[in-house]
Amino acid sequence: MVNLLKNPGFEEEPADVYWFLSIWGAGPPVPAEPFSIETLDVFEGARAIRCHVEDPAGCQFVIGQHTSGDGQSLNPANFVPGQEYQMRVAYKSAMPLSLIIQISDPTGLILNPTIELPASPTWTQSPWLSFIFPEGATYIQWFVINAWQIGDFLIDYSELELVGAPATYNLTIMSAVGGTTDPPLGTYTYDAGTVVTVTAYADVGQYFQQWTLDGAIHRENPIKVTMNSNYTLTPSFAETPPPAHCFIATACYGSPLAPQLSVLRRFRDRCLPNSIVALYYRLSPPVADFIRKHAKTRSAVRAVIDLFVKALKHR
Repeated sequence: MVNLLKNPGFEEEPADVYWFLSIWGAGPPVPAEPFSIETLDVFEGARAIRCHVEDPAGCQFVIGQHTSGDGQSLNPANFVPGQEYQMRVAYKSAMPLSLIIQISDPTGLILNPTIELPASPTWTQSPWLSFIFPEGATYIQWFVINAWQIGDFLIDYSELELVGAPATYNLTIMSAVGGTTDPPLGTYTYDAGTVVTVTAYADVGQYFQQWTLDGAIHRENPIKVTMNSNYTLTPSFAETPPPAHCFIATACYGSPLAPQLSVLRRFRDRCLPNSIVALYYRLSPPVADFIRKHAKTRSAVRAVIDLFVKALKHR
Protein backbone atom coordinates (compact mmCIF):
# COMPACT_ATOMS: atom_id res chain seq x y z
CA MET A 1 0.00 0.00 0.00
CA VAL A 2 1.07 3.61 -0.64
CA ASN A 3 1.17 5.89 2.39
CA LEU A 4 -0.56 9.17 1.48
CA LEU A 5 1.00 11.13 4.35
CA LYS A 6 4.11 13.27 4.09
CA ASN A 7 6.90 12.79 6.64
CA PRO A 8 4.88 10.16 8.55
CA GLY A 9 7.71 9.37 10.98
CA PHE A 10 9.16 12.86 11.60
CA GLU A 11 12.30 11.90 9.67
CA GLU A 12 12.48 14.98 7.44
CA GLU A 13 14.20 18.16 8.59
CA PRO A 14 12.79 19.91 10.48
CA ALA A 15 11.36 16.77 12.00
CA ASP A 16 7.90 18.26 12.55
CA VAL A 17 7.45 19.46 8.94
CA TYR A 18 3.89 18.86 7.63
CA TRP A 19 2.63 18.42 11.21
CA PHE A 20 0.70 20.78 13.46
CA LEU A 21 1.20 20.79 17.23
CA SER A 22 -1.52 22.69 19.08
CA ILE A 23 -3.06 23.35 22.47
CA TRP A 24 -6.85 23.54 22.48
CA GLY A 25 -8.83 25.31 25.16
CA ALA A 26 -8.16 28.13 27.59
CA GLY A 27 -7.19 26.47 30.84
CA PRO A 28 -4.40 27.29 33.32
CA PRO A 29 -0.83 27.99 32.16
CA VAL A 30 0.80 25.11 30.32
CA PRO A 31 4.51 24.39 29.70
CA ALA A 32 6.04 26.84 27.25
CA GLU A 33 7.25 23.91 25.15
CA PRO A 34 4.92 20.97 25.82
CA PHE A 35 5.98 19.34 22.53
CA SER A 36 9.49 18.09 21.84
CA ILE A 37 11.32 15.89 19.35
CA GLU A 38 12.11 12.50 20.89
CA THR A 39 15.20 10.70 19.56
CA LEU A 40 15.69 7.89 22.08
CA ASP A 41 12.21 6.45 22.64
CA VAL A 42 10.84 5.90 19.13
CA PHE A 43 8.62 3.40 17.33
CA GLU A 44 10.85 3.27 14.25
CA GLY A 45 13.35 5.51 12.51
CA ALA A 46 15.16 8.24 14.42
CA ARG A 47 12.44 10.53 15.76
CA ALA A 48 9.05 10.76 17.42
CA ILE A 49 7.00 13.58 18.94
CA ARG A 50 6.59 13.74 22.72
CA CYS A 51 3.93 15.77 24.53
CA HIS A 52 4.36 16.48 28.24
CA VAL A 53 1.06 17.22 30.01
CA GLU A 54 1.52 18.82 33.45
CA ASP A 55 -2.02 20.10 34.05
CA PRO A 56 -4.64 19.18 31.46
CA ALA A 57 -7.55 21.01 33.11
CA GLY A 58 -9.21 23.25 30.53
CA CYS A 59 -6.97 22.34 27.59
CA GLN A 60 -5.96 19.44 25.40
CA PHE A 61 -2.86 18.78 23.31
CA VAL A 62 -3.21 18.02 19.60
CA ILE A 63 -0.81 16.41 17.12
CA GLY A 64 -1.85 15.94 13.50
CA GLN A 65 -1.80 16.96 9.86
CA HIS A 66 -4.22 18.95 7.72
CA THR A 67 -4.99 20.40 4.29
CA SER A 68 -4.14 24.07 4.59
CA GLY A 69 -1.08 26.18 5.32
CA ASP A 70 2.61 25.78 4.65
CA GLY A 71 2.58 22.38 6.40
CA GLN A 72 0.08 20.89 3.96
CA SER A 73 0.13 17.11 4.02
CA LEU A 74 -3.38 16.16 2.91
CA ASN A 75 -4.71 17.36 -0.43
CA PRO A 76 -8.42 16.60 -1.06
CA ALA A 77 -7.64 16.44 -4.79
CA ASN A 78 -5.64 13.27 -4.12
CA PHE A 79 -8.69 11.48 -2.68
CA VAL A 80 -11.31 9.73 -4.78
CA PRO A 81 -14.92 10.36 -3.72
CA GLY A 82 -16.68 7.15 -2.76
CA GLN A 83 -13.44 5.27 -2.12
CA GLU A 84 -12.62 3.72 1.26
CA TYR A 85 -9.48 4.79 3.11
CA GLN A 86 -7.97 3.68 6.40
CA MET A 87 -5.60 5.25 8.87
CA ARG A 88 -3.58 4.26 11.93
CA VAL A 89 -0.83 5.73 14.07
CA ALA A 90 1.92 4.40 16.32
CA TYR A 91 1.67 5.72 19.88
CA LYS A 92 2.86 5.27 23.45
CA SER A 93 0.84 6.96 26.15
CA ALA A 94 0.25 7.18 29.90
CA MET A 95 -3.35 8.21 29.18
CA PRO A 96 -6.12 7.34 26.73
CA LEU A 97 -6.02 9.12 23.38
CA SER A 98 -8.44 9.69 20.50
CA LEU A 99 -7.59 9.37 16.81
CA ILE A 100 -9.92 11.64 14.84
CA ILE A 101 -10.38 12.39 11.14
CA GLN A 102 -12.36 15.48 10.19
CA ILE A 103 -13.56 16.13 6.64
CA SER A 104 -15.52 19.18 5.59
CA ASP A 105 -16.76 21.20 2.65
CA PRO A 106 -17.36 24.96 2.49
CA THR A 107 -20.67 24.54 4.34
CA GLY A 108 -19.18 22.78 7.38
CA LEU A 109 -18.27 19.38 8.87
CA ILE A 110 -19.53 16.39 6.88
CA LEU A 111 -17.55 13.49 8.37
CA ASN A 112 -15.91 12.93 11.76
CA PRO A 113 -14.80 9.28 12.25
CA THR A 114 -13.13 8.66 15.62
CA ILE A 115 -11.48 5.77 17.42
CA GLU A 116 -10.54 5.67 21.12
CA LEU A 117 -7.01 4.48 21.95
CA PRO A 118 -6.37 2.97 25.38
CA ALA A 119 -3.30 3.94 27.40
CA SER A 120 -0.27 1.87 26.44
CA PRO A 121 3.05 1.82 28.34
CA THR A 122 4.80 0.41 25.25
CA TRP A 123 4.77 1.39 21.62
CA THR A 124 1.74 0.03 19.75
CA GLN A 125 -0.08 0.67 16.51
CA SER A 126 -3.66 1.79 16.74
CA PRO A 127 -6.41 -0.19 15.02
CA TRP A 128 -7.23 0.96 11.52
CA LEU A 129 -9.77 3.80 11.36
CA SER A 130 -11.76 3.46 8.12
CA PHE A 131 -13.80 6.09 6.27
CA ILE A 132 -15.35 6.76 2.87
CA PHE A 133 -14.14 10.00 1.32
CA PRO A 134 -17.30 12.01 0.53
CA GLU A 135 -18.19 13.90 -2.64
CA GLY A 136 -17.59 17.65 -2.45
CA ALA A 137 -15.08 17.58 0.41
CA THR A 138 -12.56 20.42 0.32
CA TYR A 139 -10.72 19.98 3.63
CA ILE A 140 -9.39 17.00 5.58
CA GLN A 141 -7.36 16.77 8.76
CA TRP A 142 -6.46 14.05 11.21
CA PHE A 143 -5.15 14.41 14.72
CA VAL A 144 -4.52 12.66 18.03
CA ILE A 145 -5.85 14.33 21.18
CA ASN A 146 -5.23 13.36 24.80
CA ALA A 147 -7.67 12.64 27.61
CA TRP A 148 -7.84 15.00 30.61
CA GLN A 149 -4.95 13.41 32.46
CA ILE A 150 -1.38 14.23 33.52
CA GLY A 151 1.52 12.43 31.84
CA ASP A 152 3.33 12.01 28.54
CA PHE A 153 2.25 10.64 25.22
CA LEU A 154 4.34 9.99 22.10
CA ILE A 155 3.32 9.78 18.45
CA ASP A 156 5.40 8.24 15.69
CA TYR A 157 4.84 6.60 12.32
CA SER A 158 1.36 7.27 10.84
CA GLU A 159 -0.21 5.62 7.82
CA LEU A 160 -3.08 6.63 5.54
CA GLU A 161 -3.92 4.24 2.73
CA LEU A 162 -6.47 3.54 0.04
CA VAL A 163 -8.32 0.33 0.81
CA GLY A 164 -8.33 -2.27 -1.95
CA ALA A 165 -7.55 -1.71 -5.59
CA PRO A 166 -7.76 1.91 -6.75
CA ALA A 167 -10.71 2.91 -8.88
CA THR A 168 -10.10 3.21 -12.61
CA TYR A 169 -11.56 5.68 -15.07
CA ASN A 170 -11.63 5.96 -18.86
CA LEU A 171 -10.34 8.87 -20.93
CA THR A 172 -11.75 8.86 -24.45
CA ILE A 173 -9.84 11.06 -26.92
CA MET A 174 -11.96 11.87 -29.95
CA SER A 175 -10.66 12.49 -33.45
CA ALA A 176 -10.89 15.88 -35.14
CA VAL A 177 -10.29 17.16 -38.66
CA GLY A 178 -7.17 19.27 -38.97
CA GLY A 179 -4.77 17.66 -36.54
CA THR A 180 -3.69 14.78 -34.33
CA THR A 181 -3.13 14.16 -30.63
CA ASP A 182 -0.61 12.41 -28.41
CA PRO A 183 -1.80 9.95 -27.16
CA PRO A 184 -3.76 9.34 -30.37
CA LEU A 185 -7.53 8.95 -30.52
CA GLY A 186 -8.90 6.06 -28.50
CA THR A 187 -10.06 5.10 -25.01
CA TYR A 188 -7.51 4.71 -22.22
CA THR A 189 -7.96 3.40 -18.67
CA TYR A 190 -6.11 5.00 -15.75
CA ASP A 191 -6.03 4.59 -11.99
CA ALA A 192 -7.96 7.22 -10.08
CA GLY A 193 -5.87 10.31 -9.42
CA THR A 194 -3.56 9.79 -12.41
CA VAL A 195 -2.67 13.03 -14.21
CA VAL A 196 -2.73 12.47 -17.99
CA THR A 197 -1.07 14.91 -20.40
CA VAL A 198 -2.56 15.16 -23.91
CA THR A 199 -1.02 17.31 -26.65
CA ALA A 200 -2.68 18.49 -29.87
CA TYR A 201 -0.70 18.89 -33.10
CA ALA A 202 -2.19 20.89 -35.98
CA ASP A 203 -1.75 19.77 -39.57
CA VAL A 204 -0.08 22.06 -42.09
CA GLY A 205 -2.36 24.99 -42.80
CA GLN A 206 -4.32 24.41 -39.59
CA TYR A 207 -4.02 25.70 -36.05
CA PHE A 208 -5.19 24.39 -32.68
CA GLN A 209 -8.25 26.19 -31.27
CA GLN A 210 -9.34 24.49 -28.05
CA TRP A 211 -10.16 21.33 -26.13
CA THR A 212 -13.65 20.28 -25.10
CA LEU A 213 -13.52 18.20 -21.91
CA ASP A 214 -17.02 16.91 -21.13
CA GLY A 215 -18.52 20.17 -22.37
CA ALA A 216 -15.97 22.47 -20.70
CA ILE A 217 -13.69 24.56 -22.94
CA HIS A 218 -9.93 24.56 -22.30
CA ARG A 219 -7.43 26.48 -24.44
CA GLU A 220 -4.14 25.31 -22.91
CA ASN A 221 -2.05 22.92 -24.98
CA PRO A 222 -0.98 20.43 -23.80
CA ILE A 223 -3.83 19.80 -21.39
CA LYS A 224 -3.51 17.90 -18.11
CA VAL A 225 -6.49 15.78 -17.03
CA THR A 226 -6.74 14.44 -13.47
CA MET A 227 -8.59 11.14 -13.65
CA ASN A 228 -11.28 11.29 -10.97
CA SER A 229 -14.13 10.45 -13.37
CA ASN A 230 -14.72 9.18 -16.90
CA TYR A 231 -13.92 11.91 -19.43
CA THR A 232 -14.30 12.57 -23.14
CA LEU A 233 -11.72 14.94 -24.65
CA THR A 234 -12.09 16.45 -28.11
CA PRO A 235 -9.61 18.78 -29.85
CA SER A 236 -10.69 21.47 -32.29
CA PHE A 237 -8.62 22.76 -35.20
CA ALA A 238 -9.29 25.44 -37.80
CA GLU A 239 -7.81 26.54 -41.07
CA THR A 240 -5.07 29.13 -40.68
CA PRO A 241 -6.18 32.48 -42.10
CA PRO A 242 -4.21 33.41 -45.25
CA PRO A 243 -1.35 35.71 -44.29
CA ALA A 244 -1.38 39.31 -45.38
CA HIS A 245 1.22 40.20 -47.98
CA CYS A 246 3.19 42.29 -45.47
CA PHE A 247 3.64 40.79 -42.05
CA ILE A 248 6.31 41.52 -39.52
CA ALA A 249 8.53 38.47 -39.82
CA THR A 250 8.60 38.64 -43.62
CA ALA A 251 9.47 42.31 -43.44
CA CYS A 252 12.39 41.57 -41.11
CA TYR A 253 13.85 38.70 -43.12
CA GLY A 254 12.99 40.04 -46.56
CA SER A 255 11.42 36.81 -47.80
CA PRO A 256 8.45 34.56 -46.85
CA LEU A 257 10.76 31.59 -47.51
CA ALA A 258 13.22 32.37 -44.66
CA PRO A 259 13.66 29.26 -42.49
CA GLN A 260 12.81 31.22 -39.33
CA LEU A 261 9.28 31.73 -40.68
CA SER A 262 8.64 27.99 -40.70
CA VAL A 263 9.37 27.88 -36.98
CA LEU A 264 7.10 30.85 -36.34
CA ARG A 265 4.27 29.37 -38.43
CA ARG A 266 4.50 26.11 -36.50
CA PHE A 267 4.27 28.05 -33.23
CA ARG A 268 1.28 29.97 -34.57
CA ASP A 269 -0.54 26.85 -35.73
CA ARG A 270 0.02 24.85 -32.54
CA CYS A 271 -0.08 27.41 -29.78
CA LEU A 272 -1.95 30.60 -30.63
CA PRO A 273 -5.75 30.89 -30.34
CA ASN A 274 -7.70 32.06 -33.36
CA SER A 275 -8.44 35.47 -31.82
CA ILE A 276 -4.72 36.24 -31.45
CA VAL A 277 -3.95 35.09 -35.00
CA ALA A 278 -6.74 37.22 -36.42
CA LEU A 279 -5.59 40.23 -34.41
CA TYR A 280 -2.03 39.77 -35.69
CA TYR A 281 -3.12 39.74 -39.33
CA ARG A 282 -5.29 42.79 -38.76
CA LEU A 283 -2.60 44.90 -37.11
CA SER A 284 0.62 43.68 -38.71
CA PRO A 285 0.53 45.29 -42.24
CA PRO A 286 1.23 48.91 -41.14
CA VAL A 287 3.81 47.72 -38.61
CA ALA A 288 5.50 45.63 -41.30
CA ASP A 289 5.52 48.60 -43.69
CA PHE A 290 7.26 50.75 -41.08
CA ILE A 291 9.84 48.03 -40.32
CA ARG A 292 10.61 47.47 -44.00
CA LYS A 293 11.32 51.19 -44.50
CA HIS A 294 13.62 51.64 -41.47
CA ALA A 295 16.80 49.56 -41.48
CA LYS A 296 17.71 50.12 -37.82
CA THR A 297 14.25 49.16 -36.65
CA ARG A 298 14.29 46.14 -38.95
CA SER A 299 17.61 44.95 -37.50
CA ALA A 300 16.45 45.43 -33.91
CA VAL A 301 13.17 43.59 -34.42
CA ARG A 302 14.92 40.82 -36.32
CA ALA A 303 17.35 40.33 -33.41
CA VAL A 304 14.42 39.91 -31.05
CA ILE A 305 12.71 37.46 -33.40
CA ASP A 306 15.96 35.48 -33.73
CA LEU A 307 16.07 35.03 -29.95
CA PHE A 308 12.42 33.96 -29.91
CA VAL A 309 12.97 31.45 -32.73
CA LYS A 310 16.00 30.04 -30.92
CA ALA A 311 13.92 29.57 -27.79
CA LEU A 312 11.16 27.83 -29.76
CA LYS A 313 13.64 25.39 -31.28
CA HIS A 314 14.71 24.29 -27.78
CA ARG A 315 11.20 23.73 -26.41
